[in-house]
Amino acid sequence: YNELAWFDGKADYCTIGDDNNFSFGDSSNDSAMSISAWIFMNDATSFPIITKDTGVDNREWEFRVGTGDKLTFILWDDSTNAYQGRKYNTALTSYEGQWIHVVATYSGNESDPDANISLYLNGEKVDDANNTSGSYTAMENKPAVVDIGRSARLNVFAEGAITEVSIWGAELTQAQI
Repeated sequence: YNELAWFDGKADYCTIGDDNNFSFGDSSNDSAMSISAWIFMNDATSFPIITKDTGVDNREWEFRVGTGDKLTFILWDDSTNAYQGRKYNTALTSYEGQWIHVVATYSGNESDPDANISLYLNGEKVDDANNTSGSYTAMENKPAVVDIGRSARLNVFAEGAITEVSIWGAELTQAQI
């Protein structure tokens, strides 16, 4: 998605739709993936970048600036209500009002989020904390749309701009980022 989209934080968002190309798990195994975007946050509080979920059920993954203004990437095992992820445990409040490049990568190995999920801010690896709950096995291919600027699960919307969103079926290296 290469268009520049401005969001008012109230109800604006873009929907790509559901497609198997955006699912990276089969309930037994995950495959590698990466997501990148340029974001401009007017308000870093609850700034959903891109998500694949429909709310309480049918969750697969989410990339957002969330609680405490922290960059977060979460993978959901919807059948067990478990998740694994990583976050940058530093508030991004100081980046409000400017463009930043954010990337989340995942090797596809479900066993250790610390070793297999990475977050990048302006090309530098920044993740420094696990964000997990329950016993995660793998994502599931669910009938969930991909939303830019919205988290259906949290019922929140981005306030600012998002552009040049890319989703890859591979784990990008830092050199590629």
